[in-house]
Amino acid sequence: MALKAAALVFLLLPRVAAADEGPLPPCTGAARPAYSQAGEAPQVQIWKDADLGPGWRPADCASWIATDRKTLIALAARFRSESGVDAVLARFAEVSALSTVHYWSVTDGGWERLITQAYALQGPDLQSQRADFTVEEVKSGRDLYFAQKDNRSSNKVIYRMKLREAGPDSFVVEMENVTPVRFYVVTLFPAGSLRSLYFLNRPSPFAWDYYSLTGAGSHASILTGSSDQSYVNRATALFRHFAGIPTDGDASASHER
Repeated sequence: MALKAAALVFLLLPRVAAADEGPLPPCTGAARPAYSQAGEAPQVQIWKDADLGPGWRPADCASWIATDRKTLIALAARFRSESGVDAVLARFAEVSALSTVHYWSVTDGGWERLITQAYALQGPDLQSQRADFTVEEVKSGRDLYFAQKDNRSSNKVIYRMKLREAGPDSFVVEMENVTPVRFYVVTLFPAGSLRSLYFLNRPSPFAWDYYSLTGAGSHASILTGSSDQSYVNRATALFRHFAGIPTDGDASASHER
């Protein structure tokens, strides 16, 4: 049984490519890393600030990483789905469902819940809990706020979510932490230092391309840079969630919910 579980974990692991160049979001054409094929593990690359060098510049759509970066994580994958924009966007609107996401924990050597609690907010106030957002609220393009508690933090954190652009077959969502991520007295990520962009595009009626770019700012705690594989596993879990793929240990990478 243990051998079977270990084999399953191996099959679910994403492919981590060499970080020889900076990330290239799909807003400028071809993405780097390139998209994996539908049903295959996602392609993931990680860059530390020293990997990029002083002359590197990000694409205009990700200009926020130009001046404040410590670690960058890019994930590119394709997943099978006949869902339209509204159905996929609904997974971002339903923030409470983030508490169902599981990932492979490097620290614990097993499947764990990534986020233990999540709920929508009326504004940037932890006491203003409300029901999940509607797709129309997300499509309005206004700032939306939600709270979540990560399994490695000791506090609830407020995040801002905003739809940056949308079309008939694509959309881009931005997220950032509005309040610090802490582990008791240690600040892991100061406010605004953990930011993500999600690019989703429908190249055919039967598939979606997914590209995420997450940046941990230069003021993030040294404790957050100890394991690249932890970043990879967390980014992969969120991909599977937003793609509608089960995230627990029995999930198949090609299965669609």
